[in-house]
Amino acid sequence: MEEPIERNSSEFIRDFGMGMQYAFFELSEQRAQIGRRGSIIFEVRTKEQGHNDPHIHAEYQGMNISISLISFKVLAGNLPPKLQKSAIEWTKQHFEQCKSKWNEYHRYEVLW
Repeated sequence: MEEPIERNSSEFIRDFGMGMQYAFFELSEQRAQIGRRGSIIFEVRTKEQGHNDPHIHAEYQGMNISISLISFKVLAGNLPPKLQKSAIEWTKQHFEQCKSKWNEYHRYEVLW
């Protein structure tokens, strides 16, 4: 499996040549790619909007879902049913990796 792609805001600004004009602006979200199944990309994100239960994001061609790491149910999103099923299966198969990355990025440990 490929290494996760991780960037903080300083690296993002540096890598995209935004220079000093954006130095005052701090991005508030970090994302870590934790895996792939075909064209579905799986990520853990640090900032959330309305669903703070432990979960991962599965993205495919601009569509995405959030999958609970507690119940493996879809919390939010819009992937077609066949892709949702595939993403949930991947999440179950890689649960320990997902749990570890969730704990790392949220700086607290969920009592699983």
